[in-house]
Amino acid sequence: MKNFWELGKWGGIPVSMHWTVLLWLPWLFLFMRDVVSALVAIPAVCLLLVAHEFGHVYAARRRKVFVQRIELYGLHGETVRAEARKEADEVFIAWGGVLAQLLILAVALAIQYLVPLPPWSLFIAGPVLMVLTTWNIFFIIVALLPIGPMDGHKAWKVIALMRRKRPAKARPRPPPAEEEPQWTPEEEQKMKETSEKLTADLMKQLGDKK
Repeated sequence: MKNFWELGKWGGIPVSMHWTVLLWLPWLFLFMRDVVSALVAIPAVCLLLVAHEFGHVYAARRRKVFVQRIELYGLHGETVRAEARKEADEVFIAWGGVLAQLLILAVALAIQYLVPLPPWSLFIAGPVLMVLTTWNIFFIIVALLPIGPMDGHKAWKVIALMRRKRPAKARPRPPPAEEEPQWTPEEEQKMKETSEKLTADLMKQLGDKK
């Protein structure tokens, strides 16, 4: 491919690098104001991009989706793959890159706050940890923007999927209506005769009182 450097196969996946990766040095120097720190930080930026894309690769393989290649650019990467058959699989793959970055963020924060580093190592550890923490968080936020080609365009569909899978609340059933008693003709005749007899007895008692 034109304007790309082939880096071979990593984990069975062809990986290539676009010429825009050369912008990493001036881009890092713009923020760090130090050429040496920028040079030290370049491998950390590369680690974030590669980890993000291989997070997609891992998720795609888990869902049996074919991955063709990985392309690395100046500020982002791209995992060229087939489309998943299910929307849930697309959402799962979209989250793969961010989850890989979150894992790196957790490790970097643990090193930064829990591991006592000697002063001489800060020359290297300082720029690297800044990329793996502060810049990593910035990249995660950008990746999760729900726009255009960003992962967030598909990743946030997880909310709709969760709502669909949530079981609907069962509505309370109304109490069963009481059924009217069903009388046979013989029973109705007997009740009629009993009623007439009671009425006659009542009338007779009232007549006797008068």
